[in-house]
Amino acid sequence: MSVPHSSESFPDPGVNAPQASNPDSTDDGVVDQELKDWDAYYQLLQAGGLTEFGGQYVVVHQGQVIANGPDLSELRASAARRLGIPLHKIVVPFVDDSECIVTE
Repeated sequence: MSVPHSSESFPDPGVNAPQASNPDSTDDGVVDQELKDWDAYYQLLQAGGLTEFGGQYVVVHQGQVIANGPDLSELRASAARRLGIPLHKIVVPFVDDSECIVTE
């Protein structure tokens, strides 16, 4: 298909069209562990599984709370060293006491 008054042509839309990407995937197609851990945190929170951690930070990794404590920086740094994961990829939310209340 060519543009009127132009010598340029455009490829057929089906040729070399960009593939739809999954926003949860990394370049290698694997779902990002950080996103899985955030999802696990919200599921634990909704299920009342974080009540014992109220008022603390928790490290969520591979769907489980693996560490907790009052100091965000210290907790993040120690978890990153132990797991070999960059600091910015560690999921360390604060569990508010009021968020731990599960109402039926």
